Amino acid sequence: MENQPKKESQNNMQSMHCRRCGTQMENGVCKTCGFKVYVPMDKEKQQKIKLIGTVILMAVFVVLFVALQFKKG
Repeated sequence: MENQPKKESQNNMQSMHCRRCGTQMENGVCKTCGFKVYVPMDKEKQQKIKLIGTVILMAVFVVLFVALQFKKG
């Protein structure tokens, strides 16, 4: 767990500090030394990606179904 940043809560806001140099990090990347840490995707973005993927997959199945129906006839 060395790659996990230190977390401190200040005024209901979490700030992340680099484990190497102690500088405040933005989006999981240290501005000073370039150290990177994994930042998981937020739930809202995950839901949007799942919805878009599902719609695209369903559209592909519909197109294939229609194409195969016309090929038979």
